[in-house]
Amino acid sequence: MNRNFTKSPLRVYRLALLVLAAGLPLGARAQGESADAGLSPATVIATVEIASQIPDPQFAGYKHCLTYLKFKLDEVRSGSLDSPEFVAVMWAFRDWETLDTKDIGAGDRLELRLTPYDQVANQLKTIMRVDDTEDYASPVFWVEDWKVISSAGTEPPARAARARRTLDPAKLAAMQATKAVAGPRADAIAATLATLRSELECFGGSWQGYQNNVAPFRQAALASIEGLTFGDVPVIGTNGWLYVQRSIFSLEEELWLTNTPATDSDLPFDVIVDFAAQLSARGVDFIFMPIPDRIFLFPENVMGAEDIPEFYQLAPRVKKLMLELSEAGIEVVDILRPFFMTEKAAAAEQLYHEADTHWSTPAIMKAAEFLADRLRRYDFVQAAVPDLGDYIIRDVPVPFDGWLVGLLPPAQQVNYPPIAETWKQVRVGPLEVKYVDVEDSPILIMGDSNAGHEKIPSASFSAHLARETAVPITLRFGAASGHQVPQNLAREGAAFINSRRVVVWSLNNSFLDTRVWKWQMVQLP
Repeated sequence: MNRNFTKSPLRVYRLALLVLAAGLPLGARAQGESADAGLSPATVIATVEIASQIPDPQFAGYKHCLTYLKFKLDEVRSGSLDSPEFVAVMWAFRDWETLDTKDIGAGDRLELRLTPYDQVANQLKTIMRVDDTEDYASPVFWVEDWKVISSAGTEPPARAARARRTLDPAKLAAMQATKAVAGPRADAIAATLATLRSELECFGGSWQGYQNNVAPFRQAALASIEGLTFGDVPVIGTNGWLYVQRSIFSLEEELWLTNTPATDSDLPFDVIVDFAAQLSARGVDFIFMPIPDRIFLFPENVMGAEDIPEFYQLAPRVKKLMLELSEAGIEVVDILRPFFMTEKAAAAEQLYHEADTHWSTPAIMKAAEFLADRLRRYDFVQAAVPDLGDYIIRDVPVPFDGWLVGLLPPAQQVNYPPIAETWKQVRVGPLEVKYVDVEDSPILIMGDSNAGHEKIPSASFSAHLARETAVPITLRFGAASGHQVPQNLAREGAAFINSRRVVVWSLNNSFLDTRVWKWQMVQLP
């Protein structure tokens, strides 16, 4: 790592201006850096080995989705492709419409026109994806065009069920041993653990007691979706708030109490500890920061009740997971309680929008402040302190309507006109250059769409974290990808991973529902 980078972020932005002036894509990788560098376009005949299961567009809740398939190479028609196997990325659905891709199954032979994925990755990296290939070594291509040569004659299989994997006890022991290492990180883990244990004692004394205490409120919320099928979106709550239905359905999920997810899904606890242990073995620190789902902060907007006990979560599994991770030596940033204690308790500012699942600017800034408090222990953040004054905020008013409005029937959409909202844009230096994420930061943020949510450029969570630390951030996020951080990081390659000092995994709490989202352990390259 170039130490001058951390001391002078302005140099990054002077370089950014030169790059933009030259018409080059900012953040593009240097030639040869990617595992796919050197690949060329090709037209091939190949046989499907693994086809990822494509979700129903309405259930998925996002208008676009990509799917990953693993192929065995049969013939090269033009161009070159030396690998006997490869991974291909295709559209699963676009604009809510399922495509013919859904009919592709194992054994089908296709003619494919391929482009190296890195050539289009910048345009596609934030789109929802499904990836069941578990192949992070083969070259990856984007499918420009395809047609079926021959079909295996069977229905495309549902996602193949597999035995649930279990965490290697040695990895858990290694993480637990880190708690004994004195220092700011150990202190942060101990403080979070003490708070979570205190809350549990106040809220029931046990997880069963906690669940019993919130049961009446959960049932009241679930009554709002009685008679609806699982895929219906959105639900109109009291006060006109719109909710993705799966968020409300997540309140009825009881499997968290016995740690028994779906048979083909690994435990979120095991996946997170395994991921952290792999990073720790490389000398990379790890922080887990779950983002409260709106149903946890504002359940009264679904069920109309205003007497919910203060600080309670209606789905205690999130608190349980955070406590167990802390006991295992994982550093957790719990932003739920601070939100309750400040903005929501005082009704000072709106943390979420009535018609959008993503957090708003006040929530983004508050979370960036809390995470920055943890990151200030690092030497490269301390070295950047003199540059804090270079980061400023400019208010930019823009109309905002919320993505859930587009899911309503046209007759109901008129009830949700765009509202005037002021976004906080981060700018840098005397020229007030708009903040831009970088590729080589010691801080890597990975998560779902909340991590990159912004109505205008330079107003995302990463921008405000950079303002709090004076260190530009590397960001990777994707719609509905909060549970897929290990897979997404594995695809970045070993060099990308090993150059970090700290990786932050941030995801919406709703991804912990294993009936919906399939968690998988992944071996990083």
